[in-house]
Amino acid sequence: MEKIILLCGKSGCGKSTISEILQTKGLKVIQSFTTRPKRTPNEQGHIFISKEDFDCLHDYVAYTKFNGYEYCATEQQVENNDIYIVDPKGIEYFFKHYNGFKKPVVIQIKTNTFRLIRNMRKRQDSWKSIISRLLNDAKMFK
Repeated sequence: MEKIILLCGKSGCGKSTISEILQTKGLKVIQSFTTRPKRTPNEQGHIFISKEDFDCLHDYVAYTKFNGYEYCATEQQVENNDIYIVDPKGIEYFFKHYNGFKKPVVIQIKTNTFRLIRNMRKRQDSWKSIISRLLNDAKMFK
């Protein structure tokens, strides 16, 4: 049976780093659609689209909204990939809306707050953004 790994964890826990390592082993990671602007010019991990283009997507099986920006993955993306980095709300949405053939496996990455902050600073998040993310994650992962 094929599986889709739903990889979740707080901001800065290493989800993207883990997914990059898994890609070197031949696994494919979903590049989610988002209305969020890029943090850096060469940022990977998402397909950055306008709100208008996002609203034209109709077959999502994972969806979440964070800081006013929308994120989603379509059923076709799930069927063609192995890993999806997603938050708890997206996982909940996924279990309600996915009717495909892959078996979902949820893996939560955990680390201490010091490492979360260090990793977010390493990717050049502002202190304001870091505090916002820590507060949001405290509620989301409660």
